[in-house]
Amino acid sequence: MCCGRLMPERKSFRAYASILYLEPRMRVYIQGRKVRTKRLVNTLYKPRMYRYSSARFKARSEGEAKRAEEDAKSSELLVIN
Repeated sequence: MCCGRLMPERKSFRAYASILYLEPRMRVYIQGRKVRTKRLVNTLYKPRMYRYSSARFKARSEGEAKRAEEDAKSSELLVIN
């Protein structure tokens, strides 16, 4: 289940039969109607989109670099004293 909704393969036998085989070569009929088969691999693949904001990433990385330099300086001072 995804996001509270059932996948079509869980609701319908016709949808389940359409993805039943890895390489769909045989014809499947349910109640006299042909089932349009799909490749299982193609139904499992779902592209994802990641939003990238370069300005925010740059600011965050510069802030982390600055904090790392400050931590390095403070640890050097602790070692010297």
